[in-house]
Amino acid sequence: MENRFKFRAFHKKEKYMEYCGLEFCLENLKRDDNDKDYKPPIGFSKFDFETWKIMQCIGRFDKKGKLIFEGDVVKSKMGHIFLINFDYGSFGAQHVRTNTWYSAATCSFHEKKFEIIGNFHQNPELIKND
Repeated sequence: MENRFKFRAFHKKEKYMEYCGLEFCLENLKRDDNDKDYKPPIGFSKFDFETWKIMQCIGRFDKKGKLIFEGDVVKSKMGHIFLINFDYGSFGAQHVRTNTWYSAATCSFHEKKFEIIGNFHQNPELIKND
């Protein structure tokens, strides 16, 4: 579960992802020091939350061996599409069509039954409920 403490950050304006440790994210993805109106949240230095979205690894792998992060969109063996998120105090998967939420403990992530097909930020069309 040491992978659980890996993070990535999505640049909301430029639409790209940085994979990093939390310390790197918080230290290097900052706001401009000349912005006198910015008041950082306690514990988060000068992190730019308006530009960056931090996502944590859930500590599990998909069926191809890729680490799964918050915001990933995964497909089950049965073809169901889920959005990985943190809710109700734990990581889990939200069924895109039914909106049903399943905790990671009940999703069989350890059995590698899911495949990452994209992420919410770069592929929003994957979670459209048409």
